[in-house]
Amino acid sequence: MRGDELMTTGMTVLVVGCGSIGRRHIRNFQTLGIKKFILCDTSEESLKAAAAGLVAPVLTTDFKNALLREPHAAVICTPSSLHLEMASMLAEKKAHILIEKPLSDTLEGISELEKIVDEKGVVAMMAMCYRFHPVFREVKALLSANTIGKVYHVNCCGGHYLPDWHPKADYRVEYAARKTLGGGVILTSIHGLDNLRWLFGEVEETHAFVDKVSDLEMDVE
Repeated sequence: MRGDELMTTGMTVLVVGCGSIGRRHIRNFQTLGIKKFILCDTSEESLKAAAAGLVAPVLTTDFKNALLREPHAAVICTPSSLHLEMASMLAEKKAHILIEKPLSDTLEGISELEKIVDEKGVVAMMAMCYRFHPVFREVKALLSANTIGKVYHVNCCGGHYLPDWHPKADYRVEYAARKTLGGGVILTSIHGLDNLRWLFGEVEETHAFVDKVSDLEMDVE
C-alpha cells in the first residue's frame, strides 16, 4: 500500500451540504480511498440520498455536532452566504477545508479566515475546477511561455439557463436565484471571471450592467 493510500484510508472527511455537488464530492473522495464520512445537511432526505453506498457514515443535521466529530478534512457545499463562518469554525478545529465557489457573498470576514488558516497551519482551497482542466492548463502554459506574444484583447462569453441546472427543483427558489443566500449571476458565474484573472492578470477596472428579466407570457400562433 502506498503512503498516500495509508493517509487517505485513515482520514475522516466531513461533507457539509449534501445536494448534487456534495454527492459528487463524496464520489470523488471514494475514488481516493476515503471510507470514513461525516455528512451534514439540514435535509434528512438529502442525507439519506448522500449516504447511499457508504459504510456506516455519521449523519447529522447540526453543523456544530459535526464539528464535535473532529474531521480531518471537510468540503463546504452550502449556500455561499454560509461559507465563511463554517470555514472559520473548521479551521479553528485544524480541519483542512475545500470550499465551493464563491468563497463568500461578502468581503467581510475573509481576512479573519486567512489569519485562522495561517495560525492553525491548515490547507484551505477553493473548488475552482477549471484551473485544473487540461485545456485551460494548456492555454495558461502557452500564455506563460509567450508563445503567441502579448495579448491585447480578449472576448469571453458565458451564460446559464437556470431551469436546466436542477430540473427537479424550482429554479426560482433554488439557492442560485436567491440573493439572501449568496446567489446571483455575478457570484454564481464566478468561474468565467476567475479564468480571466488567472490567464490574463488582475483586473484594474470593471463596469457592469445588472438587470432582472421578468417572466413574460407570450401568445404564439
